[in-house]
Amino acid sequence: MDIQYTSPAAPNAGVRQGGVHQGEHDGSLKVRLTRQIRRLGEAAQTAAVGPEAVVGTALAEWCSQDYPALPAPDLKFSRRLAKKIQLQEFVQTLRALNFLEASYWLSSAYAMLSDDAYRKKLAMFFTPVSITGGLLEDLAAQGCPRRSRTEPPRRLNREPGVEADAAMVGCG
Repeated sequence: MDIQYTSPAAPNAGVRQGGVHQGEHDGSLKVRLTRQIRRLGEAAQTAAVGPEAVVGTALAEWCSQDYPALPAPDLKFSRRLAKKIQLQEFVQTLRALNFLEASYWLSSAYAMLSDDAYRKKLAMFFTPVSITGGLLEDLAAQGCPRRSRTEPPRRLNREPGVEADAAMVGCG
């Protein structure tokens, strides 16, 4: 699977500092991101912050660069961690991925950096992007159209016992 540059900050193909090589395969991308997350965990320890601040800081940095019109996330933020090269490289990698993959890896970073007991308590599991994408495509094929690849599927309002109309409703 080739990585598509869909971030507004990455209009051109090629290699971005700390980003993803165009055409990088899932296996090498997984290894690369796993290593980045481990280094990010080490940086978090030196900055004396936990997984919540790591994810909050990464999300704030990502959103400020690619989605500046969104309100700032209401999550923990560490100025000390934001200055670390490990966080900056991770954010650049997120920016080079499509939104679904970047969200998956940000969530995975939280799970990987959380301790085992906490992870087990919450039964943390994140559906791989390939499965999520396939499910969204299947929904679209079943009549739940989307206006874009990042919008959740929608379907016509055709509930049993309800007069059908052309209003679109969520497929949930």
